Amino acid sequence: MVQNHTIDALLATELRVGPVFDGWTFIRGLTPSTFLMLAGCAFVLATPRDAVAPGTTWRRLRRFGFFLLLGYALHIPVESVSQVPSMSAEAWQQFLMADVLQCIALSLAALQGIALVARSRGAFLTVAAGACLAVLALTPVTWQADTGAVPPVVRAYLSEGTGSLFPLFPWMAYVLFGGVMGELYTGWRRGGPAVEARSWLLWGAGFAALALAASRLPLHPFGPAAWQTISPTLFLIRVGLVMTLLAALTYLLRHHRSMSPVLAAISRESLLVYAAHLCVVYGSPWNAGLRQTFGASLALPAVLGIVAALLAGSVLLACYWRECKVRRPTAARAIRVGLAVVLAARLI
Repeated sequence: MVQNHTIDALLATELRVGPVFDGWTFIRGLTPSTFLMLAGCAFVLATPRDAVAPGTTWRRLRRFGFFLLLGYALHIPVESVSQVPSMSAEAWQQFLMADVLQCIALSLAALQGIALVARSRGAFLTVAAGACLAVLALTPVTWQADTGAVPPVVRAYLSEGTGSLFPLFPWMAYVLFGGVMGELYTGWRRGGPAVEARSWLLWGAGFAALALAASRLPLHPFGPAAWQTISPTLFLIRVGLVMTLLAALTYLLRHHRSMSPVLAAISRESLLVYAAHLCVVYGSPWNAGLRQTFGASLALPAVLGIVAALLAGSVLLACYWRECKVRRPTAARAIRVGLAVVLAARLI
């Protein structure tokens, strides 16, 4: 995630050509696919059977609401609310665009709704898989439909036509599919690491083979270039590769079932790392980021050096904040409240 955004923001324009860059671009698409799939999978693994209790549901919806608001906050195009009435159409479009946090928030809320309706494991699998297929089937429709009469805040979730990076169509399908795989994984892990790795590999190879077969069909119902955006074939390729990668990781880490403290801190504080590195790389209304400072002008060694520095800083930030929350919870709460007050004062 960090290296993707840094290279995207800083690599010189003349270097963005050739098979190596094309390969990196394709691999870059696997990062959000993995992130979204694992979000759905983690939702299921963290969902006890009493998740339908009103208290649990409300607590989760508040968390998802925070993700939604944070996603919009990271795209605020003005320094204070007094400037909102004079915002241009382009600024409104930037503010309303659907990014990964909004996609995750609404997709996890959908999974919570499915958990409320489908109480058994089999019912959850059926409904989640059906919803995933429905999103994939509707993606070409939402992308090609005339949505001019749809309110802009809703239209942003339907396609990339409004500049959205992660509209619900097709990205919600990855979260829903992750929920399906999370339910299947609960059965696989009872057999141990060997069964886990084999299961991930078989499913991944199956999806990759299905994608290969679909790509060779002489049919292009959505246009010859649609596989790069709205074709279900791209979905099959991505999930197949991600599951193959999970199989390899499961096999390699079969003797190390617990995470190191550093990896645990990074995983638990990934939201903080995400928000912080976006402000550093892309800037905000209150600070100039690396993109504003350097633009797409740096050579690859310089970009990789910045990537290394940002990764090191992200690790230190995650470890410090995790340690602070565990050992000094009062101080951590004070920092959160103070930061919220400062940001609110800047907006006002």
